[in-house]
Amino acid sequence: MDMSRGKYQKPRKGNIKPVILILSLVALLVAVGGTAAYLRAVSEKVTNTFTPAEVEISVNENKTDTTKEDITFTNEGSVPVYIRATLVTYWTDSFDTTDGGTQNPTDNIIPQPSGAEVTGGETLNNDWFKIGNIYYYAVPVEPKTGTAVMLSPITVKLPDGATAQYHVDIHAEAIQAEPESVVMQAWEDVQVENDRLKAK
Repeated sequence: MDMSRGKYQKPRKGNIKPVILILSLVALLVAVGGTAAYLRAVSEKVTNTFTPAEVEISVNENKTDTTKEDITFTNEGSVPVYIRATLVTYWTDSFDTTDGGTQNPTDNIIPQPSGAEVTGGETLNNDWFKIGNIYYYAVPVEPKTGTAVMLSPITVKLPDGATAQYHVDIHAEAIQAEPESVVMQAWEDVQVENDRLKAK
């Protein structure tokens, strides 16, 4: 009878290295997995610290039932801007619609509506200029600062007994002053030269 089967047989030297290699790989994978989990657990959320530019303006004026004066604009945003504005005139009620409703004045003088007399409205400051019906402020307006007065006082005198009202409203727009190429692309009537707007 062959008793060698019941005896302990010492493993061959050639089988030891693969076993050690497999055990090492398992240990390495466990270590890497644990490290990755730890890093995900302790990593803090990255907060975006970039502040977007804000472009916002306000219109300032003193007005009564018949007069509008001291028209200026304030840059309420966070970056320098160029500002432009238009005057829009219109009647309310049915007193007189000869002027066809909403209008944009085409020169420095407000249109004379049928049945009313309008005076004033000339530009007062060299930093303001006009192209067509649009008033441009030539100088970039820094944040939290304002423009010079745009126009002389505008006064509307209606006939005695008139029941309608003639309105002169201001519509304003601002654009970020930099880059200059964007300003000229958006406002095609002007160009920027030496940090000032001017007519093309």
